[in-house]
Amino acid sequence: MAFTSSPRVGPRRPRIRPTQLVVGSFLIAIVTGTGALLLPASYQGRAPTPLEAAFTATSATTVTGLGVVDTQTFWTPLGQVVILALIKLGGLGVMTFTSLLGLVILRRLGLTQRLDAAASTRAEGIGDVPRVLRALILYSTAVEASVALLLSLRFWLGAGMSPGQALWQGVFHAVSAFNNAGFALFSDNLMGFVSDPFICLPIAAAIILGGLGLPVVLTLRRDLRRPERWNLTVRLVLVGTAVLLVGGTLMYLVLEWSNPRTLGGLDPASRVLAAFFQSVTTRTAGFNTLDYGQMHPVTLFGTDVLMFIGGGPAGTASGVKITTASVLLFIVLAEIRGRAPSMRSAAGSPGPRTARRSP
Repeated sequence: MAFTSSPRVGPRRPRIRPTQLVVGSFLIAIVTGTGALLLPASYQGRAPTPLEAAFTATSATTVTGLGVVDTQTFWTPLGQVVILALIKLGGLGVMTFTSLLGLVILRRLGLTQRLDAAASTRAEGIGDVPRVLRALILYSTAVEASVALLLSLRFWLGAGMSPGQALWQGVFHAVSAFNNAGFALFSDNLMGFVSDPFICLPIAAAIILGGLGLPVVLTLRRDLRRPERWNLTVRLVLVGTAVLLVGGTLMYLVLEWSNPRTLGGLDPASRVLAAFFQSVTTRTAGFNTLDYGQMHPVTLFGTDVLMFIGGGPAGTASGVKITTASVLLFIVLAEIRGRAPSMRSAAGSPGPRTARRSP
């Protein structure tokens, strides 16, 4: 008579939900960054309060760009490196970074991690996650390195900085710009470079490329000359970005042209450059070459609208996203015209046909 042993049943491991993993990852990064900023080697002069360190770490991790102390004078180079690392983590997304780390170290990802990473990176399928993650790292690194090189050369040859200082300034601002963080190593942010296209334009380019999102960039790389193959998201992001950039530039030019405390004190070419840069950075990047406190209230309202919309999905910009704002706009227009929006028009894909007509 044969006896079979029943499988040993051990304690069930608690399952971590994706939302818990995301929140926990951000919390770990913020707590770790706060502790690093409280180290004596991270600050100069008086010690930061725990609230100041926590606020700075939270702002850097969430790429918000707000600060309660001067990044240039308060933090040492080590503290600035900590802030830069938090910006990089926050821009890529802590979820994406941890998934990539598991891919590199373990050479595999579990089903849950693949699903989470697919959702974070807008991958087309679970099997595409490793490829998308690699593309994300390569894309962000390539843009940041290119912009850092241009900025470093300008800081060295045009601003009179030493090569080492110029390189650090270029790297910091390139990473901060691509990740739409808005942290700067100058006490007046970038107001001292309001008329310098060799500083403003590379930073603006990094902000735009970071805000578009990897799915849009990959689509353009694959089907740049075949726009008929672009999906609805790509079309909305590209058209929306162009409209917001032009509209924002015109808004600043019209409303602030004669304001002597903002655009009025600049030559015409510098006014256009400053208005364009503000239009770019307003959508959640956080840099500024003009003093917001001196702008007209109507300009500030328009600035709020641009910040509310933000950039493209799966990009480093925040806001409600261009796609969401576009769908809401289409719904409002449909209501004004007396047509209820259908799921077919909202989703951008054909739905089942019916012979029934709406009255």
